[in-house]
Amino acid sequence: MGFGRHQMVERTPHRKGTDTKPPMEPAQDTYCEEVSAAFLNGRGHGLVMSSKDLSIVWAWREAKIPLSVVLRGLEHAFAVWQGPSAPRSISFAREHVERLFCAHREQHPSPRPPSHRSSSIDLERRRQLLIELGQRSSEERTKEALRSGYRALVGADNPADSWKAARKRILEALRAGLRPDEHARIERDARRGTEVMAPDAAMAHRARQQERCLLELFGLDELQD
Repeated sequence: MGFGRHQMVERTPHRKGTDTKPPMEPAQDTYCEEVSAAFLNGRGHGLVMSSKDLSIVWAWREAKIPLSVVLRGLEHAFAVWQGPSAPRSISFAREHVERLFCAHREQHPSPRPPSHRSSSIDLERRRQLLIELGQRSSEERTKEALRSGYRALVGADNPADSWKAARKRILEALRAGLRPDEHARIERDARRGTEVMAPDAAMAHRARQQERCLLELFGLDELQD
């Protein structure tokens, strides 16, 4: 016998492993509650966030984005919002949160695990890499930059210091060979997104982006640090 439009539905007890996400721990619940409160207060209305918005917040927490960074990202996003009405989804702040997180990671880099490779083998591999890149390149300015880096490796005893010096020589030579339009494009790309960063973070971000864009321009992605 049916129950009509208001048919009763028996609730199925929770079974471990049936949900796509694990139950929230107290710390996770606090994280989502504070982000939710900041978003809803910024909007000026609403009592709860949608499941889609909660999944975005969950993803931020799973990516280990600090709560303080998310809250600052929301604050920036609301400050520059120019829509005709309040934003409907927290996704409008995603770009601001991710930019601030990028700056946060540059200011608080994770320690690199110690290398257990043989120093002599590591140094030889880097020398071989520069040779292969030089053979692959068809531009003389790229070849000359790689030669400059290779000379810094020849006869070196300390792989870490010599590789740092070699990369510096290569980058300097590549910058010296840039055409005006290439230089302008790299500067423009490196500054993108820094307007919401603190001055020190913006400077560090630009420097890293300049190196990345420079190596990509010359097809030397293998030399990314």
